[in-house]
Amino acid sequence: MRAKDNRIKVRFHLGAGEHYKHWKIEYPNGDYQFINPEKQNMVLHGCQLHNRKGTAASIHAGGEKVVCAWVWCDEVRMYSLTDKGIPVLYNPRVQPNWMYEGQVADNMTFDRLQTVGNKLISF
Repeated sequence: MRAKDNRIKVRFHLGAGEHYKHWKIEYPNGDYQFINPEKQNMVLHGCQLHNRKGTAASIHAGGEKVVCAWVWCDEVRMYSLTDKGIPVLYNPRVQPNWMYEGQVADNMTFDRLQTVGNKLISF
């Protein structure tokens, strides 16, 4: 895997406006795009889950929701695939960590993750 500043950053966008509840893809050169999860799915290659633990703990305790988690990846491809796989979960109101198969998964790496709607699936 490459250094983080040369990687693509993918997160679910919850900010108000036109792209509310879209996937945001931020490229190393500063470009970005939004993907409507009702129209298109993605497969992310060479992935690492990222979590700002202090910020997530604050949200978990009832604080204001701000960006605190994303996926670093090497490549993003657009696909329409099956939703079969194991969910990779993140909701700091419920648990201030990435979760995978009932275990904390902060900084876990995956060869591939797929988006299905607003969910991440390991397959």
